[in-house]
Amino acid sequence: MTPPLHLLLAHGLVRMAATVFVALGVMVFSIKAAQAETVRVWVYHNFPPFVIDVDTQSGLSYDFARELTVRSDGQHDFVVEVLPRARLNRQMADGAEGIVFWANPVWFGDKEETKYLWSSKITSDSSVVMSRVDDPIEYTGPQSLLGMELVGIEGHRYIGVDELVQEGLMTRKDLHAESSAVQFISTGRGRVAILARSAADYFTRKLALTDMIHFASTPHSSYTRHVLVPKADFALRGYIDQVLDELNKSPIWRAV
Repeated sequence: MTPPLHLLLAHGLVRMAATVFVALGVMVFSIKAAQAETVRVWVYHNFPPFVIDVDTQSGLSYDFARELTVRSDGQHDFVVEVLPRARLNRQMADGAEGIVFWANPVWFGDKEETKYLWSSKITSDSSVVMSRVDDPIEYTGPQSLLGMELVGIEGHRYIGVDELVQEGLMTRKDLHAESSAVQFISTGRGRVAILARSAADYFTRKLALTDMIHFASTPHSSYTRHVLVPKADFALRGYIDQVLDELNKSPIWRAV
């Protein structure tokens, strides 16, 4: 038996309405995606946990960028670009626009926080002084490195030590990567190096050099990590702080 005409019409209208709503949903999503502002995220800490694999986009940098993108409800698309610190310095000097993860005002010549905007704290870390176990160096301050050659990373700043280099009281040899610095010390080609604790721990384990490297009991420095934001972008800095506040309430994120 054929259903009455009014039921057929009603059923047809429901199906049509459902189709329209789906189409509208796709359109809204597409419009949001098209309107999303791309935010370049520069990361120069190319080692775990910050960057695990560039090809698969795994690591804390990618996780944090995804959180910022998803929570923006289509307003922003945070895209991570991994690059050496020296190249980052050149891009910033050329006026390129972007934000920097895991940064600290002192490292960017902005101790007074007047050149850039800075997010609230993401995490804490320290820089360690490394030497060979058969020629251990105990760090008690920059003066304890007088007359030595520091193995550093190109583009990085070492507060207190760089000043001694400029005064000619010690020298500095720059390498391109943290892994190279660890190998340089382990083979005796360099006597002392300063690295972020997170990098030093990772590469000494990865390169099976834990028995050959000595860490001074006193760190070169302890610091907090933040997001560097261009000076004029108060709204973006405010959004990042909002997300950080939300993430810091998450036991999972705090554990990471």
